[in-house]
Amino acid sequence: MRKFVLLVLAILLLAMTACSATPEMEADRAPAAAQAPAPAADAAPAEDWDFAEEAILSAADVAHWPTDDESFLPLPILTPSDDRGRRMVYTVTMRLQTPEFMPGVRTLLDEVGTMGGYLTSLDVYGRDMRVAVPPDRHAHMIFRLPTETLGEFIVMVENTYNIWSLRQRTEDETVRYQQATDAQDDLQAEEAWLIEQLEEADEDERPALQSRLADVRRLIREQERTQETITDRVIYSTVEITLYEAFSPQDVPPVDPPTFFERVREVASDSLGAFVAFLQGFAIVLIALLPWIPVIGIILLLIWLFIRWYKRDKQRQAEFLAKARQEREEKAAAKLKETQPESKKASEKEAGEKPVDDLDL
Repeated sequence: MRKFVLLVLAILLLAMTACSATPEMEADRAPAAAQAPAPAADAAPAEDWDFAEEAILSAADVAHWPTDDESFLPLPILTPSDDRGRRMVYTVTMRLQTPEFMPGVRTLLDEVGTMGGYLTSLDVYGRDMRVAVPPDRHAHMIFRLPTETLGEFIVMVENTYNIWSLRQRTEDETVRYQQATDAQDDLQAEEAWLIEQLEEADEDERPALQSRLADVRRLIREQERTQETITDRVIYSTVEITLYEAFSPQDVPPVDPPTFFERVREVASDSLGAFVAFLQGFAIVLIALLPWIPVIGIILLLIWLFIRWYKRDKQRQAEFLAKARQEREEKAAAKLKETQPESKKASEKEAGEKPVDDLDL
C-alpha cells in the first residue's frame, strides 16, 4: 500500500512539473518568433490578395527579391553588391512573341541602351512578300546587360511581350576568382623576391633570375586577365533573345468546311486543270524537240534498216543451213539404196550354195 501511494505522488509531481514548464517553453518561443523578419510595410495581407488581377512587379521589387530557400519567386537575381560577396554569372535565354515585330525589336534595343547595356549580335529574318504565307519573321539578339538592371529588364519584357520560354543559368565563379587572386599574390611575392635577388646577384646568376622573373610576370598577367574576365561576366550578364512575330487567333476569320458538291466541283476542276496542264506540257515538249525531229527521224530510220537487215540475214542463214541439211540427207539416202541391192544378192547366193553342200555330205 505504501508503494502504491508513493507511485501516485510521483505521478502527480511529474504532472505539476510539466504544467509549470509549458509557460516557460512558450516564453522561449516568443523571442524566436520576434526575431523572424517582419513583412514589408507595403505588402498586403494574404486575405486581401486579388488573384484575378495580374500583378505587375516594379524594378525595385525585383532588385530586392529574396534569395533564401523560402523564396517563392521564380527568378532570384544576385547583384554584384550583394552582402554575400559571391561572384555570380547569369545567362538568360528567352523566346518572345509580339504582333508588332519591328517596333518590338526597336523597343528591346532602346531599353538595353537605356539600362547601360550593349548589343553584341543581331540577326533579323523577314519573309518573301511574293508568297502569301502567315507572318513568320523573327529576330535573334544577344545583349550584355548590367546585372544590377537584369531584374528590371526581365520585368519590362514580361509587361511588353508574350514570354514563350525563359531559361536562366547561374554560374558561381567565386572559387575560381579567389584562386586567381591567391595565385597572383604568391606570384607578386615571388616577383619582389626575384627583384631583390637580382640586385645582389652576380653576372652568372642574372640570366636565370631574369628568365624566371619574366615567367612570373607573364603568369601574373594571366591571372589578372582571368580576374578581369570573371569581373566582366559578373558585372555584365548575357541575355539571348529570339523574338517571333505572332498574330492573335481572333484576327483569323473562321472558315466553314466545304459541302459535298463544292468538294466534287473542286475535284473536277482540279482534274480538268491537270489534264490541260499535261497537254500544255506535251505541246511545249514537242515545240522544244522540233529542231531535233529530223535528226531523230534519221537515227530511227537507220536503226530500223539495221534491224531489218539483221533479221533477213538471220533468215538467209537459216534457209542455207536447212538446204544443206536436206542435201546431206538425200545423199545419205542414195548411198543407202546403192548398198542394199549388193547385200541382197550376196545373201541370195549364200542361200543357194548351202543346200548343195548338204547333198554332198
